[in-house]
Amino acid sequence: MLFSFLQPIDFYHLFFYFLFYSFLGWCVEVCYSAITKGELINRGFLNGPFCPVYGFGAVLLIVIIKPFQNHTIFLIIGCLFLPSFIEYITGFILEKLFDTTWWDYSDTKFNLKGRICVKFSILWFLVSLFIILFIQPYIIDYIINLLPIKHGFIIMYILLVYFFIDLYITIISLIKLKGLFTELNHISSELKIKLNTIIQIGASINYLDVSSAPRNIKNKVTDAFQNTTKNINNKIEDINYKFENTTYNIASKLSGKLSNDEEDIFNTVTKKIRELKNTYDGILNKIDVNYSRIFKAYPHLKSKYSNKTLIDIKEKIKQLNVKIKDKK
Repeated sequence: MLFSFLQPIDFYHLFFYFLFYSFLGWCVEVCYSAITKGELINRGFLNGPFCPVYGFGAVLLIVIIKPFQNHTIFLIIGCLFLPSFIEYITGFILEKLFDTTWWDYSDTKFNLKGRICVKFSILWFLVSLFIILFIQPYIIDYIINLLPIKHGFIIMYILLVYFFIDLYITIISLIKLKGLFTELNHISSELKIKLNTIIQIGASINYLDVSSAPRNIKNKVTDAFQNTTKNINNKIEDINYKFENTTYNIASKLSGKLSNDEEDIFNTVTKKIRELKNTYDGILNKIDVNYSRIFKAYPHLKSKYSNKTLIDIKEKIKQLNVKIKDKK
């Protein structure tokens, strides 16, 4: 029968395997963060002390690989490829669901799309062998068997409710964060379009028509305009900062150089830029300090949207944390 090799395990045991390994994985992540960064950080996907990816990974190892523990070749192949496959698929799903990259091995040698790399694949391989051969049979199974079945079921039902509540809160929070990213990116795109309009106005100003002027004057005027548009382009790249100064500086440089129609367009565009900036700031003010846990847990979190948007969100969270510390 297809999949007849799979280890038949009841839901009760599977749940406690998931529970223990999720907690152990969380402990490992917290210890790793404490060693490498000198700071205790909740590194779990959920708000509680659990890393579900470790739990699911361990359960799959037990169900799929453990039956081959006496077959060395299959055991090695399974422990080598299954954990990395789980890590790759998990990273892929998170990227597609929330438009964010939660971890990135792009700077590590021999990586696959930044989701997995040889260095950590070898680590997961060794950990998986250790789980199958030692931790599972001599520690986890022993602890679970010590727990009275009646009490075990009560604990299981309580924790199941907890996991669903925690998962629901986490998912809703991430969906809201994704919505904020989308809104802020949309506004940034609009701002770039408006500033490009200003560049086009500058390109058409009458004072560039100096063909009859001496060459040295013509060159100075052309250079002045090129420097102005270059500065504008730089501001487009730095789109989320100093909008008011940007538009005022541009206005002063072009003052008296525009036709009436061009000046009307320029004023309309700069007004729209200020409105968009106010909207942008208003959305940033919706950022909740609770998001700081996600950014601390995944410091290399990246968005498919503008990096400046991500920087603005992190800066806003930083400001909120400072305010909270000041109140204390």
